[in-house]
Amino acid sequence: MDSNRLGNRGRRTTAQSIAVRHPAARSLCALLLAVIVTLAAGSTPAAASTVSGAISSLEQSGSITTEQADYARGAYMDARTVRRAASGASRQAMRYQIRRVENLARDDRITAGRMRPLFETLQRNADWFHKNGPRPFGTDDRFGNSRIIYQYFPGQGWEFHPLSNFAKLNAVWTVKSKPARRALGKYAHELIDWAVDRGGALTWEYYFPFSGSDAPFISSISQGTAIQALARAGNALNDAEITAAARKAMLAFDNAAPVGLKLPRDVGNHYLGYSGNSRLIILNMFLQSLDGLHDFSIITNDEKAWDLYREGLKAARRETADSDTGAWSLYNVGGHEASLNYHNLVIGFLRKICDETKEDIFCNTREHFSSYLGEAPKITDVKTKVRRKKLIVTFRLSKMSTVSVNSSRGGRAAAGARATIGYGSRRFTLAKPKKKGKYKLKFVAVDLAGNRGSASAVVRVR
Repeated sequence: MDSNRLGNRGRRTTAQSIAVRHPAARSLCALLLAVIVTLAAGSTPAAASTVSGAISSLEQSGSITTEQADYARGAYMDARTVRRAASGASRQAMRYQIRRVENLARDDRITAGRMRPLFETLQRNADWFHKNGPRPFGTDDRFGNSRIIYQYFPGQGWEFHPLSNFAKLNAVWTVKSKPARRALGKYAHELIDWAVDRGGALTWEYYFPFSGSDAPFISSISQGTAIQALARAGNALNDAEITAAARKAMLAFDNAAPVGLKLPRDVGNHYLGYSGNSRLIILNMFLQSLDGLHDFSIITNDEKAWDLYREGLKAARRETADSDTGAWSLYNVGGHEASLNYHNLVIGFLRKICDETKEDIFCNTREHFSSYLGEAPKITDVKTKVRRKKLIVTFRLSKMSTVSVNSSRGGRAAAGARATIGYGSRRFTLAKPKKKGKYKLKFVAVDLAGNRGSASAVVRVR
C-alpha cells in the first residue's frame, strides 16, 4: 500500500487546528490517544481500544506505515470529538460512522486494504459535521482535492459509493481532450488505491448494510462498471497498471459469493447485486454486470472474462423471462414489481444485451417492457361479499397502481378506499352501506407511468 494512501485530509476540525500547523503535535495527539486507550484496555475492554488495537496491530506487522496509522488514529479521535459536540441528525450520523469502525474492529475485519476507505470516510464526515448539517438523501459530493465521490444517506452521513465513482469514470472516458485524459488517469489510479482484496480479486466495497446484505459487501453492477471503465481507461491511456487492475477486478465474478459475486444456477451463473444476499436476484444489476464483462473481454481479449460472460448469459435468459409479469417488470425474480425508474433502467440494459447478442429473449422482452409504459392497468375478476358490517371486494390487478374503489347508490357516495398495490389478487374492505339495495362499485387504477384504467361492478346489500 502506498505510503501516501491516507494523505489528503481536506477540511480540518477545530480540535485539529494546532496539529495542522504543527505536524509533530498531530503525531503526539495520536500517540497519546493510543496510550490512553491501551491503558484503559488493561481493566475494561472498550470500543476505542479495539479500534486502536486494530490499527496498532497492522502497524506493528508492517502492513501499514506509521504515517497511515497516525492518520487513522487521528480520524477516529476527530470523529469522537465532533460526535460529542454535535446534536440531532448530525450526531446520529457521526455515531453511525464511529460504530461502524468499532464493530469492524471487534470482528477483526479492519485490514490494511480497508484502512483508506474506512478512515478517510470517517475523516470526511468529521470534517463535514464540524461545520455543516445533514444533506438530502442521495446527494453526491467530493471533498478537498480528491476525486472520490461520496453519497449522503440520512442517519449515516457521507458514504463511499463505488457505482457513482465508476459511472463517473466512464463519463470522463467519453471526453477525448488532453485535460480529460489526464483527469481520467488520475481518477482511475485513485480508485485503484481504494480497492480491497477479496479472495484474490480487486474489489470496491460498500461499508453499510443494504438490501439484506451485511457490510462490507460488493455489487455486480458496480464491479461490472468498474472493470468496464478501468479497461477503457487503461486502453485509452496505454496504462498497463490500470489494465492490470481491471484484470484483477474481473476475478470477483469467478469467486463464489459472499466473498465474490458468483451464484451458480440450474443453468449458468448469476452475479449478485448484493454479495451478501443470495436470495435477491435483481435483473437490472445483473444485466449491467454482463455488459461490463462483455466490454472488458473485448477490450482486453480476456478468455476467462468471455467465459464468465457466456455463463452469465445462460442464467440471464431464464431470469429475463421470469422478470416479465405480462404487464410490467419485476425488480427481483419472484419478488415485487420495479419502480418506474428501475423499469426504464432495465429497458436500457436489455437494449445493450440485445445489441450484443441479437437474441430474441432479450430483444423481445425489451420491446414488451417498452410497450408496458403505454398500457393502462386492468382490473378483472371482481367479486364482492357482504359480511356483517363489511363489504369485501376482491379483484385481479394487472400491474402496480394506485387503485381507488367507491360505492354509490343513485349518484350518492356510500363508501370508498384507496391504496397503491402490486399486481395479482387483491382485496379491499369497505364499510357496508347502511341502506339495502343495489350499489355501484367504480374502480380507477393509475399505474406508475400515469396510465389510467377503470372497471365497475354491482353489489346488492340485503
